[in-house]
Amino acid sequence: SACGSSGASRSRAAAPDMAADPGRPPRVLLATARFYPDIADALGLGARAVLDAAGVEVDAVDVPGAFELPAAIAFAAGSGAYRGRLLGYSDTYGYAPDNYRVELESTAGAMDSGGKIVPPPYDGYVALGCVIRGETDHYDYVCRESAHGLARLSVDRRLAIGYGVLTVETREQAWARAAPGRGDKGGAAARACLAMMALRKRLGGAP
Repeated sequence: SACGSSGASRSRAAAPDMAADPGRPPRVLLATARFYPDIADALGLGARAVLDAAGVEVDAVDVPGAFELPAAIAFAAGSGAYRGRLLGYSDTYGYAPDNYRVELESTAGAMDSGGKIVPPPYDGYVALGCVIRGETDHYDYVCRESAHGLARLSVDRRLAIGYGVLTVETREQAWARAAPGRGDKGGAAARACLAMMALRKRLGGAP
């Protein structure tokens, strides 16, 4: 519809404002647990539709199950190896003055040969998956640890993460939540990721 087209245009125009590096479009990693491939595909369709409409670049990785999602996102967020923390110096993306000691810490960005902080590889992350009580051993443990791991990453590492892991009793419930024309929880997770990217940018919090 015309209304939908207008919304997508506004999203594309605003997309660069969410990127840590203003010289490129925002990048989002879509991490999907493939334990239930058909449900994962439905979640992914909804998420990609939202991200494509927003004009962001999307990379995708698959993991076996929901338990592995936090590790996959941690791997991706740390792929820059190191970021320089300038002690007593607040310009996160500036050059390190010679009179400040640089302490290296493992985080999302990296420092190039000129001493400049390189923005992290991704501006946001979307975690998708499904856990069904009657079909998964240790249901409560998997649900709790997956959610806890992703929450810790979002707070401790200042990552914008959209949470799209379904925790349901039956496959029927999963389909009702996953299908893009129904619950569209994949799309909801992608929108949450974009909202947190924009909020972090507005509040001045670089990842």
